[in-house]
Amino acid sequence: FGRRNDHVSPDYSGLAFWMADISVVLSKNPIDHSNLVFVDRVGDIYIYRVAERMGGAIQVPLRSPVEFDSRDVVLDPREGSVAVNEGRAGQGSLMEFELAGMKQRSMLVLSQKFYSNWEAQALTAEGWVNTPTVSINGIFQGILLPNDTRRVRLEFVSWATLAWIGQVIWLGMFATLLARISYARMKRFARQLR
Repeated sequence: FGRRNDHVSPDYSGLAFWMADISVVLSKNPIDHSNLVFVDRVGDIYIYRVAERMGGAIQVPLRSPVEFDSRDVVLDPREGSVAVNEGRAGQGSLMEFELAGMKQRSMLVLSQKFYSNWEAQALTAEGWVNTPTVSINGIFQGILLPNDTRRVRLEFVSWATLAWIGQVIWLGMFATLLARISYARMKRFARQLR
């Protein structure tokens, strides 16, 4: 996914590395670690495949209340989580995920950096409902899901997409100015004809 880790010695079995969904490690030096499988050496570069990683998204059942710290959730999703397939890839500002429909509250965890501009909706038996997005472990994107969620829609809403509002306001002001100037000229012309 074009992600890069320039850290000198990352913890290849650590939670953050697992959640980052890094699939290949390139190194100038040989690495001996149980989570890295040697693939090939090309010139001076050693290529390793990461044995265990989260994947793009997982659904984590919430068996107990999660710890919140101003929209940040502390969570270790390695146990009891279910892999999730993204329904629509490549849509840019819109993503949809098909879920297993857990009967309990759960969390959808994405292997991407948290941005508060992502707005989420969950499809439940009652229809589409808004659901909060949260930061997972201070880094990753998470969505709190109600019981029996079947699908999640995530949309990126940027202030830049609302820039057209300013354009419309300026256009309206310019049109008003032109109308006033035209009206004043027509009035003056009408007086000259009398």
